[in-house]
Amino acid sequence: MATYKAKKTVGNAVPFWLSDLIGRDNHKKLIQRKSVEIDNVPKSALEFIEVVDSKPTSSNTVAEIKAYLDSNSISYSDSDNKTALLAKV
Repeated sequence: MATYKAKKTVGNAVPFWLSDLIGRDNHKKLIQRKSVEIDNVPKSALEFIEVVDSKPTSSNTVAEIKAYLDSNSISYSDSDNKTALLAKV
């Protein structure tokens, strides 16, 4: 899952048909210039929205997950394995 916002070039002109793909609540938040978490964003939506924060998944390395946790002030133990780190995300 990633966090998205409307592209600056789009502003509050996010097309209404996009609400069918991402949900009405998410569409409303995007129009209000708020960030939303969306899973499985269709490629057609990427013309209007952009990723602002992407949470790591099991495909990320331990170092990448730790970097994400550090940047979000989430504590972890140096001995935590990938599964334990992802649980903190």
